[in-house]
This record gives sequence, C-alpha cells and structure tokens, in this order.
Amino acid sequence: MPLGQRREKLRKLAGTYFDFPTMARSALGYHWRALDNSQRAEFTTVFTAFIQDAYLSKLENSTVAKIRQESKAATVTFQGETFDGAEYAQVNSQVGLPEQRDPLQVNYVMHRNAEQWRIYDITIDSISIIGNYRNQFNRVINNDGFPQLVAALRQKTGQLQHLIDAGPRAAQPAQ
Repeated sequence: MPLGQRREKLRKLAGTYFDFPTMARSALGYHWRALDNSQRAEFTTVFTAFIQDAYLSKLENSTVAKIRQESKAATVTFQGETFDGAEYAQVNSQVGLPEQRDPLQVNYVMHRNAEQWRIYDITIDSISIIGNYRNQFNRVINNDGFPQLVAALRQKTGQLQHLIDAGPRAAQPAQ
C-alpha cells in the first residue's frame, strides 16, 4: 500500500477509536468555557491534527518490519476494567517489553458515544497524556493567551508534517 494511503488509513482508524473533540476539551480544562464556538472548533481541528501527526511521525520513523518485530517481543496483559456508570470505563493493561525490567501500566480512559466505546485519554505508568497537555496548554494560555497556543500548535504540526513527508531518514542522524 502506498505511504499516503497508509497514513490516511491510520488517521481514519484513530478517528474511529479516539474521541478527539473530548480530548481537545479536556486538554484545555477550564479555559474551554471561555472560548466561543468558533474558537472551540478551531482548537479541536488544530489539536486533532497535532495529536495525529505527533504519533504518525513516531510511526513513520519505524519500519513495518521493526514494528512487527517489537510487537512480537512485547507482552500485553489485560488487567481488568472499572466502570463509572454505564457511560465511562477504564481498561487497564500491562505492557512488558524485553528491554525493561518492570512492565508499563497502560490504561485507556473511555466513554460510550453512540453505542461505541471511544478513548479520550491514555495513562502510562499513572501519567495522563491529556493531563500532561493540559498543564502545558494552561501555562501557554496564562502567559501568552489562547491565540499563541493555537499558533504554537500549528507551527509544531507543520514541523511534524515536514518530518512525516521527509520520511524515516530525516529523523536519523547523518553518519
């Protein structure tokens, strides 16, 4: 499959299993309430592109063969789930990697949306990805304002796009 088609397939899969609008709202925390609908829509679009490109760029730097090899060496163990009513759940797992002594705790925070469970946060060893972004975004908004946060995310997304378009070799140091 051509590279462009693989990228679009990954984006579509991410859109199916991750709830980017909820992630965007949560990443802004209390600042979300101060935004009008157009600012919310703009931020959701920019945030979604940033998140997708951040993780797509990590995948681009790995070959399919390398990912398959590493996934065979990893062990994923389902640890259970907890429910907060009928609409919210957390799925707990451990990921064992050969080069690490202790397994990683990887938990998916999910909610039911139109009869489908979708992820809106992931915690790795008790560190929330969305909570981490919320802290960073809060600092930028408090110091420089919401427009600067959007501009910074656009700039970072542009840099990630450049890395993705350049391919895996761009991320490797010259020898």
